[in-house]
Amino acid sequence: MTLNQYRVKKLMTDFVLFNIFINGLFYLINFRNFTGKLTFDAISNDLFIGLVILAVFCPAAGFFNLPKALTKDRFNLSQRKPSVLSSIFPKKNLYRSLILSVLTLIVSGVCFILIPQLLGIGAINHFIGFSIKVVTAIIMSAIVGYVVIELTMDDYQMKTKNEGVSENG
Repeated sequence: MTLNQYRVKKLMTDFVLFNIFINGLFYLINFRNFTGKLTFDAISNDLFIGLVILAVFCPAAGFFNLPKALTKDRFNLSQRKPSVLSSIFPKKNLYRSLILSVLTLIVSGVCFILIPQLLGIGAINHFIGFSIKVVTAIIMSAIVGYVVIELTMDDYQMKTKNEGVSENG
């Protein structure tokens, strides 16, 4: 498996599919007995709760699980060009997770809650509500997942490089 294939596999399995499942499940649970007129305001709380879960747990889980996966799969990243994201984000995963959480909530809140309300989107059907929830999960988990994967690969690359220097030095 190439490194790009590995990235896509991890992005899909560890982030996108997980978030589609969680957010879709929350929507179905929250609206299973809903009999009134479904509005965008009604799904906003559900959408926000799903985004909070995405924003908090995905980076934390990714920063915890991906280094183990990279070690297990024994990827040689010595020829990989480090991501520019490493110069933007702090080195500690806790701070990275906090930044990703805040950015996810801001971007998601503006794109999927504030803009539809400003546009006056009112009554919607369950298909539209569920679709908004799933599309939000896909977009935001793909962005967060990509950042987490790249930062983790940078860390892994630096770690293996330093271990090689200490073993040879």
